[in-house]
Amino acid sequence: MSKKSLAGIAKEMAGIDIAILSTHTENGEIANRPMSNNGDVAYDGTSYYFTYEKTRTVF
Repeated sequence: MSKKSLAGIAKEMAGIDIAILSTHTENGEIANRPMSNNGDVAYDGTSYYFTYEKTRTVF
C-alpha cells in the first residue's frame, strides 16, 4: 500500500467543493450534514468544522 503525504492529499482534495459530515443520532440512525470545502482558498491540509457547543457533534 502506498502512503501519501498530507500535501499530496491536500492537492487531491482541493478540487472537491462539497463534503458530508456523518454522525450517529441518539437512537443509532445516521445523520448527514453537507459542508463546503471552500475551494476558493489555498488548502494546506487543515480542515475546520464549526458547530454549537451544546450539539451532539461536540464530545
